[in-house]
Amino acid sequence: MELLQTGRQNGKTFRSVEWVLKGQAQNKFPFWTRVLLVMNHAERERIIKKYHLSPRQVFVFDDWANTGAGVDKTVTVAIDNADVILQNMVRGHRIALITMTMEDRL
Repeated sequence: MELLQTGRQNGKTFRSVEWVLKGQAQNKFPFWTRVLLVMNHAERERIIKKYHLSPRQVFVFDDWANTGAGVDKTVTVAIDNADVILQNMVRGHRIALITMTMEDRL
């Protein structure tokens, strides 16, 4: 897993899109081997339009989380603006510390 941390407007989403575009089409849900998870539906639509992606390459984090076991585990994901997603998950409470295990096996 790679962690990309920069200031605002420094190309994080663009790099995420570049990563997604290196994926391959497949014949089972979600129909791509790499997908991008974003914070809400407005952001999903913005990214699809701006970067000319397939709607099957970009998903809202909450929608993806609710798909359950229906997604092939060989599909890999990039999470755009993970800090905002995590903030929403804790109902807006300030997050003081996040720990992560940086291993490919996760």
